[in-house]
Amino acid sequence: MQQDLFPLLELAVAICIGIWVLILLPMFFFNKKTRPLVGVGLVYSSYVTGFACWILAFIVTYGTLGGFWLAIGVLCVGMGVFPLAVIGAVVRGQWSVIPDLIFAIVTMIVPRVLGQWIVYRHERSVSETAGAMPSEMPANLPTPSDTTSTTESTTKWHPLSAEEKSHLCRQYREAVEAGAVNLNLHPDVEDEE
Repeated sequence: MQQDLFPLLELAVAICIGIWVLILLPMFFFNKKTRPLVGVGLVYSSYVTGFACWILAFIVTYGTLGGFWLAIGVLCVGMGVFPLAVIGAVVRGQWSVIPDLIFAIVTMIVPRVLGQWIVYRHERSVSETAGAMPSEMPANLPTPSDTTSTTESTTKWHPLSAEEKSHLCRQYREAVEAGAVNLNLHPDVEDEE
């Protein structure tokens, strides 16, 4: 079974690495709108490489240390097989397996962490952009001021000064305190006051 499984796992890992290099990496660098998709792709493909890594560690642990230590590794939330595989390879002198294990662990952890970081950065930038309160707005945010010329009506934009921002924030807080602004996001649910 081991001889049948290794070529399939190697093919799956090679396909994942090919997708990372040929598809996801260019998408990350050339189009900012697809970065969340790149992050999700990295995370999901890391599960494929993680499965291949786990099977390799499982087989190495069983072959070098036996069933007892394999059971101990599996009982450690399944993650104990990784360090036990490395220890078993060192104890049995199977030095050629150690680089394979290290490469497998790297191809499991690095894409997963990188993908989660990319998705986190995107979600943070979207939430900062969408949820900015008046006091958190950038200093050069333009506001309309009407200027009417004799030939046409246009709207001219100018940045807010610090005093204007402070005044707008103060007006907003006063309106909230006076109850003029409804902050209830669920109008069908009554306030508990």
